Amino acid sequence: KVHVVYVNTPSLFMNTVDSLKQLEEAIKKNSLENYQIHIFSDSDEENGIAHFANHVKADLIVMGTHRRRGIMRVLYPSVSSYMVNHSPI
Repeated sequence: KVHVVYVNTPSLFMNTVDSLKQLEEAIKKNSLENYQIHIFSDSDEENGIAHFANHVKADLIVMGTHRRRGIMRVLYPSVSSYMVNHSPI
């Protein structure tokens, strides 16, 4: 089963209706089947992803990336890069 999750944080807060709409659009765009939608709240995205993955006993974490380079990478660090370098999953 694929768990599609939006991590709601204080700095990136999104109401439930908008979160669900965004997740449903991504599911449709990627033609996912056998999925379950979740909205998970945490202090930041990195902790939210890690805590959610542990909560559902995930075998794998799949994420997209913006591929920022140069100064943009310094100003807006990648959540994906952080997870690759810090998550045991």
